[in-house]
Amino acid sequence: MSFCPNDGTLLMPKKEEGKSTLICRKCGYKTDAADTKKYRLVVKIPHTPKDKTIVVEGGEAKKYEIDEDEREELKRQALEYYAEEGET
Repeated sequence: MSFCPNDGTLLMPKKEEGKSTLICRKCGYKTDAADTKKYRLVVKIPHTPKDKTIVVEGGEAKKYEIDEDEREELKRQALEYYAEEGET
């Protein structure tokens, strides 16, 4: 890892004009990257409770259709569940 000599901020790799450069996001200081194989860009994707998959094992499938009111009630309950999961 390399740090900015001006303010100590971590220098971030960036491709400019076909070569790797290290740049300070705070003051704009630039320097050439000595060994480009040391650097890689990692993007973390934040996941919300709505992104989780619920797996139900051993349950039987419903063999009847539900009406619109029941469907809306189930939707409301699911949204409440996900909202509670997000608070923890």
